[in-house]
Amino acid sequence: MGVSPVATEELVLRTLSQRLDRPPEGGFTTDALECRAELLRGSADLLCDSERREEYECLLTQLNAEGPDTLPALEVPSSQEVGGLILLMEAGQAAEAFEG
Repeated sequence: MGVSPVATEELVLRTLSQRLDRPPEGGFTTDALECRAELLRGSADLLCDSERREEYECLLTQLNAEGPDTLPALEVPSSQEVGGLILLMEAGQAAEAFEG
């Protein structure tokens, strides 16, 4: 999403709206942009649900404690992989998606 870990629900929803209103340029198909939108909506849903958000933050804290070489990852359904790659590209991390 690109929001602070302490972002309020209001800020999460505002950021979601802004991201949906401003898709990246580059000739992406409508289907690819819809996959991106679905992933953004799913992220916003998680961050706006206090129970799910707390579980998510605990998991990130546990991963962080495992060491500097441990990176958080998200499983994306194969039907939405292109949306995930677009989001990584927007974050400047597309190359990291292929490291392993």
